[in-house]
Amino acid sequence: GDKSSYEVPSFIQGLYVDFHFWGATLFDVGAGLTFFDDNVKLQFQWGQFTQAQRDTVSSLLNQEQSDMRYGGNVMGIKLLANISSIPFSYFFGHDWDWLSASIAVGANFSYFTETNSGVPQVLSSGILQIEFPKAKFNGVKMFSTVSGYTEGSLWFIPTDIQTDAANAPKKIVPQISVGLRANVF
Repeated sequence: GDKSSYEVPSFIQGLYVDFHFWGATLFDVGAGLTFFDDNVKLQFQWGQFTQAQRDTVSSLLNQEQSDMRYGGNVMGIKLLANISSIPFSYFFGHDWDWLSASIAVGANFSYFTETNSGVPQVLSSGILQIEFPKAKFNGVKMFSTVSGYTEGSLWFIPTDIQTDAANAPKKIVPQISVGLRANVF
């Protein structure tokens, strides 16, 4: 049909690609959409942390090998909302319009294919993300914004195992990861 008869809805600001490592998985790759002046992000992701990868990382870090509770192939959805944006031009003048930082909160829902119980499971987490440095290149149509980020998450892990308090598995597990994000448009 005629391409002039449709368009991307105006509240969708752009598309981005994302890569992060560590956290609940060894790595994640994802793609997402930004909304409302790039203040809301909705991301779909795939990651992995198999038992073999866990054993290799444990060996590299000289730690005792242990069975993982959750891992395998991990597919998820992440929703982030900026709560603060800090343009560096505010402090250093218009020569620094290209650099900024932001703080976002959000949630992640991920499907883990391998678990200790042998049954795949969906887990959720609360997220706090600090995006810095965030560089925007004016006059560039594609890949005009590139950023790094640090993400802290609290994973909520339900369990129906009855154990004494000394041997009870953790129900809230903190994780930290670092990543890179590039806006496609």
